[in-house]
Amino acid sequence: MGLIAAVCGFGVIAMNRHDVVALLGSSLASSSVILTATWCTLSRRKKLLRVAVLLCCLTAAVITWHFTAWFDLYLMGELALLYGSSFEAMQALSTLIFGLILASCTTVMIKAFHQRLADPIWVRQAARGIAIAATVVAVVLGGFFYHRLAKRLPIPPANLPAPNGHDYFARAGNLLSSTTRIPEPPSDPPAVIARFVKGHGESFSLLRQGLEVECKKALEWKEGGAYFSDELDSVQLVRHIARAFRAESQMYAESQNYESAAQSCVDCVRFAHKASRGGLVVHYLVASAVESVGTHEMPQLLTQLDSSVCRAASAQLLQVDADREQVTDFIRRDELWSQVTLGWLSRTQFAMADLFQRPREHGLVLDALEKRNDTIRRLLIVELALRAFTLEHESPPRQLSDLVPEYLPRLIHDPYDNAPLRYGSDDRTAIVYSVGPDMDDDNAKGLTWNEFSSGDDGDVVLNVLIESVR
Repeated sequence: MGLIAAVCGFGVIAMNRHDVVALLGSSLASSSVILTATWCTLSRRKKLLRVAVLLCCLTAAVITWHFTAWFDLYLMGELALLYGSSFEAMQALSTLIFGLILASCTTVMIKAFHQRLADPIWVRQAARGIAIAATVVAVVLGGFFYHRLAKRLPIPPANLPAPNGHDYFARAGNLLSSTTRIPEPPSDPPAVIARFVKGHGESFSLLRQGLEVECKKALEWKEGGAYFSDELDSVQLVRHIARAFRAESQMYAESQNYESAAQSCVDCVRFAHKASRGGLVVHYLVASAVESVGTHEMPQLLTQLDSSVCRAASAQLLQVDADREQVTDFIRRDELWSQVTLGWLSRTQFAMADLFQRPREHGLVLDALEKRNDTIRRLLIVELALRAFTLEHESPPRQLSDLVPEYLPRLIHDPYDNAPLRYGSDDRTAIVYSVGPDMDDDNAKGLTWNEFSSGDDGDVVLNVLIESVR
């Protein structure tokens, strides 16, 4: 009967995508196989058969405990791709090992308890001890959860600027979204791209007005008032704007107006950070993709830029680097917003994670993403300053400190080891690079994009990295 209940539980999980029902089905299946294991342990069947059934039951229990993770059934199912664990196999293996140890100990205890049931005094003492232990656990856990659930959450004040750059971005995005399709190179010819850009002059004007004022995302801090899916429309508008900036840069580059093309790339990076300010994790992820549009287009324009354009672009990107929001701010805000808007269920989930000191796995992923973004941005800042110095002095600097303070206000640090970016030069060429995720200086052995994302050994050289994704 226990195994039949387990199968039914699996069926409920597989057929019903509602998170609460899925969790109930998982609990039903898990408890059923545990009961089956207990019945098997106390039975008088052959030892080999009991061991085999016990192993099968433990395996089934492990599967039920991890079923929701494997099939992206989370309490916040819409965020599964952002928050999903990448260690399910190791979790299952470790759970199975500890489950076997626990099962062995439980078997011995159950048999000892079964043999001593004939002693009524011992039974009363055991029952009294179990009752006391259960009461203590219930009081401690109840107090913990009451403290967490009854505590008033510190909802941050809105403090929206007036005017707010987001209002300009929303108007521009709505104008752009009215277009059936935003042309993109190389699939669309230059004439089509130019016609699109010139036909949306009002949109680009609104975008640049928004870039010149303060910007902060307006979030709805009310239980049941907003959900993750409500933010998807604004995310789509941001993607439209990123493609529009890329089209504008391509149009200017095609007409050899490299100064304006470079400014479009810089504005794309500035827009990414302004549009995500005050937002959630999903806004940070979209901003990272938008920023990469600008930072990936800029290096191919570098050799066409004069020193004044390089100085201006480097200064603007340096300001972005200084004013950016940290990824920890997005994570903290996202967790608080989730607890407020999703109510007690989300607060209970976070309380249990804190109780068992479960790490926020998505925080590790986002931290690595932040370092990648910072590395590319800072390498681009220094490359622009190097280009300006080389044009004005007809040779590259002997060391990066020669750029300070005329071209850079300070030495730019590597996000990975917090030391100045590495540099090498001769009379004609210069190379600046980051030590990369392995934090070892590999003498400018450039990583491809896939190697960089995987954390392989090697250094981050901007032109090598960008060329690998073209």
